[in-house]
Amino acid sequence: MMERMSNSRFERRIGESGWTQARLADLINDLVRISTGSSGTYTEESIRKLLRGNHTWPRKPYRDALCNLFDCTPSELGFYNSRARRCGGPSAADAEVGRQDFLRGVAALPVAAALLDIRQLIVEPASESPPPWVGMEHVEQVTGWAALFRQADDAGLGAIAGMAAQMQVATGYLDARMTPHVEIGMRVSVATFYRVAGWAYYDRGDHVRARSIFDRALSMVAVEGEWWVRAAILTCMARQSIYRGYLEDALDSLGMASIRADKLSMLRRADIAAVRARVFGRQGNRRECLRAVAEAEQYFAEARNEDHPDTYHEGFRDYYTENLLATDVAHGLFELALTRGVEVPATVTRLNRAQDLSSRHARSRLLSTAQLAALHLRRGDVDEGAALATEVVDCAGGTTSRRIVQGISRIHGLTDDPRIKKLSSVSELRQKSREFLRTV
Repeated sequence: MMERMSNSRFERRIGESGWTQARLADLINDLVRISTGSSGTYTEESIRKLLRGNHTWPRKPYRDALCNLFDCTPSELGFYNSRARRCGGPSAADAEVGRQDFLRGVAALPVAAALLDIRQLIVEPASESPPPWVGMEHVEQVTGWAALFRQADDAGLGAIAGMAAQMQVATGYLDARMTPHVEIGMRVSVATFYRVAGWAYYDRGDHVRARSIFDRALSMVAVEGEWWVRAAILTCMARQSIYRGYLEDALDSLGMASIRADKLSMLRRADIAAVRARVFGRQGNRRECLRAVAEAEQYFAEARNEDHPDTYHEGFRDYYTENLLATDVAHGLFELALTRGVEVPATVTRLNRAQDLSSRHARSRLLSTAQLAALHLRRGDVDEGAALATEVVDCAGGTTSRRIVQGISRIHGLTDDPRIKKLSSVSELRQKSREFLRTV
């Protein structure tokens, strides 16, 4: 978690004003009441949090009140929005630019060039029959398609139609003639492409199609191919099963993924252990959840500088970062923290790491931030939870992710808690989340 810096500018302004922290809080609340019609909720502790840097961007009514009181801009008070560039998805304009950049990347691939319709984000499947012979260059093409569409899906660029069409082309290669060596590589590449597609459909809530695609991917590498390819598919299947509440099925998939753990990298074992933590968290099994979290973090530590072919599959070594691991295990701890009030600090610490995820993990960042917001609303700093939740809703516009929608739905439900529902920040959040849920 990033170290918080005290706000010296704000401290200096308060010192120059001669106001005590209690008096400043009262003045802010008075202005908030005048501007919103609802009483402000600032206390001395609220001011101290701003001074310590716990909160760097007060909610708008309070920010406006502070600017009016000190007759200056937010930046002159030392305030900044640390999440302004960390939203979970691109704006409509940025998304369109991203789509075009992505599709130009697809067009650069020889076979895809003739298949691309940039204007409609649809890649039409080839009408001609697959080539009579395919070689390693075709294997590399399929690998490239899988990587490009995975990046597009992670970034929320909505290329599902193009992905489905390009899969048909890749699947057609399996009917061509090839050497045994090429066939093994082709099956691995096509299976990986199917894993990417299955994940995209799962995220959109199309669980029947997602499971069918996962099953097909697994069948392609059931006999030939490396163990970690099967483990990657089975781990995705386990994640989907957890989401759907099929916890025993998830444990079965994870058990199959780990049958030959000696063939897997430490990094892959960390991934499997993190998913196992999710299962035990959903079950309410605190002891096993914590054991799985410890295993995941230990495996990750042992994976440093590991040179294993598994870590190169789909760029796994660069993708599964320490920050992503932290938020991954936090999803297991989250269930315990939210429902039982245990392991709250450990969960918050790990979920905060989502703020350091890069844009390639945009969806993961937004999902973790939604969980952090929910946890604050239920167990922690309500104002911080409302601020985080508001940012999640603002960043989720146009999303196709059912998981993100579910996260916002959970937040909306928490705003009806009698303990907090009358707070102005929570009331505003409830209205904003309700409007969002009406549109999806």
